[in-house]
Amino acid sequence: MESAKEALEKLKEAMTKEKDLYSNLRPIYKNLKTVIEETESRTRLNDIFVKLDIEDSWKRLGIPTRYESKLCLALYLSGELSPRQLHEKTGVPLPKVYQTVKKLQDSNIVKKTGEKGKTKIELVSDDIKNELEKHLKQEES
Repeated sequence: MESAKEALEKLKEAMTKEKDLYSNLRPIYKNLKTVIEETESRTRLNDIFVKLDIEDSWKRLGIPTRYESKLCLALYLSGELSPRQLHEKTGVPLPKVYQTVKKLQDSNIVKKTGEKGKTKIELVSDDIKNELEKHLKQEES
């Protein structure tokens, strides 16, 4: 079975050969490319999350759940993100993103800025940033 990347390349080749089909296939190509990029991004984040294996540190810092820790890691690695971007990067269901952000905000771990529809979330806890930095440096060594 061919991979999604191979299928994307074949589709691209077909699109250049058959100009008539190009206009019909272009939206499909763009959607497939976006799905692949989002999947790769989510996979990289999950790989880092699994490698860090710092559940005790998370709990000590007041982050007891997997959703909370995934959101914090995504914010640490990416900076400010919208709730939808957090959902796309982590795979956490969007309603849970909103609930989890509220809990983290109440604990002064994240800060929410902007108005409805333009909301951005930022990791503000220096303790968590320092802990993640420490673990990521250990992982690189």
